[in-house]
Amino acid sequence: MAGADNIRDEQRREILDATHQAIQECEPVRVTIAAQLLNLSRKTVEAWAKEGLLTAAAGKHKRLVLDAERLHEVLHLVRDLRARGRDRNLIEAVWYRLNDQALVEREDLRRASSR
Repeated sequence: MAGADNIRDEQRREILDATHQAIQECEPVRVTIAAQLLNLSRKTVEAWAKEGLLTAAAGKHKRLVLDAERLHEVLHLVRDLRARGRDRNLIEAVWYRLNDQALVEREDLRRASSR
């Protein structure tokens, strides 16, 4: 069974890598589209961008457009929080989760915890 688990893990990694690559190649997302995806108001999405929760896409754009990769990350966090019954103070909850995730991904902290 360990061999089957390794194959599944390898397939999972390949799918995640392909998904990550596809998202990186996406065009920036307009605020109105992001608002629909997140089920938030346009003003809330703009406020989240101003606070740094969502990031503006690189380059020169006439209007605020959002980085698709960060939007995808936040979208999953918002959906997870709502599935757990959390619908108030989403900005704080998402912010905490993003910070926790950033800490988990830090190489120096991973090395320290494995000692």
